[in-house]
Amino acid sequence: MRFYQGLLILLLAPFFCVGEDMEPKIVERSGFFIIGIEVRTNNSDEGSGNGKIGGMWQKFYAEDVLSRIPRKVGADVLAMYTNYESDVTGEYSFILGAEVNSLAAIPEGMVGKETPAAKYAVFTSARGAIPGIIIDVWKRIWDSVGSSRAYHADYEVYGSESRDRSDAQVEVWVSVK
Repeated sequence: MRFYQGLLILLLAPFFCVGEDMEPKIVERSGFFIIGIEVRTNNSDEGSGNGKIGGMWQKFYAEDVLSRIPRKVGADVLAMYTNYESDVTGEYSFILGAEVNSLAAIPEGMVGKETPAAKYAVFTSARGAIPGIIIDVWKRIWDSVGSSRAYHADYEVYGSESRDRSDAQVEVWVSVK
C-alpha cells in the first residue's frame, strides 16, 4: 500500500508544483572563482527591514559592476552567501558579482574569492517577480535542507532569463554535507 501511495504522489507532484522543482538536484561542483562587491550582514537584519542586500543590488546596477569584472565566465550574475560565522543565525558575507576564470586582476573596490569544490543541493525557483520568488525558494530551502547544510558557500544564479525582474526564474545552490 505504501508503495502505491508513493507512486501516486510522484505522479501527481507535477500538478501541485508548477514552475518549481519539488526536490533539489544534488550536484558535485568543482571549485571556482568569483569577483564582485561585498557586504557583511545577517538574516535577522535582512528580515527586519534593516538589511544591506537590497542596497547592494542597487549599487551593483547603478555602478554597472558587472561590466567592470574582468575574465568573466559566461553572463550570469552570482549572489553568493559565504564566510559564515556559524549557521542561519550568524553573520555572513554577501558577494554580488560573476564567476571568473582567474583572481589575477581584482578591480579596486571589489573582492575575489576562491570557492572550493563542494556538494550542492540545487533548487529552482518558481517563475515570477523578484524578490518574491527568491524569498519563497529560500523558505523551501530552510524547510527541507536543515541540518544537512554545510555553510561553506551558497549562491543564487541569475541568468539572462532573470533580467526581467517581473518574470524571472533563479537557481539557488546550497552547500550540503
